[in-house]
Amino acid sequence: MESEQDAQIVLGPDGTILAVTGQLPPGLVDVRLEDCHELSREIRDAGKSLLEALRHSDKRMAVRALAVHPGSHLQLLAIEAAPIRRAATDVRALLA
Repeated sequence: MESEQDAQIVLGPDGTILAVTGQLPPGLVDVRLEDCHELSREIRDAGKSLLEALRHSDKRMAVRALAVHPGSHLQLLAIEAAPIRRAATDVRALLA
């Protein structure tokens, strides 16, 4: 069962944070995990290790759980998929 103290960080294959949950600040999204000095070295190293495991795996997702503080857990998820974001597109420029 997930508590209020649980959080998740979803990473893309290049280490960019795609999403966060729990008490983590939303400003972490779109930043590379290795550049997030707000997060502990332990979390950044675990993310780096997880991304390495994903690269050498035949699976499209890898997961690692960390006990950050007593009663507080963090789940790191690394996914192979690329994020798709909506953006305005000038169709005239595409057709020119």
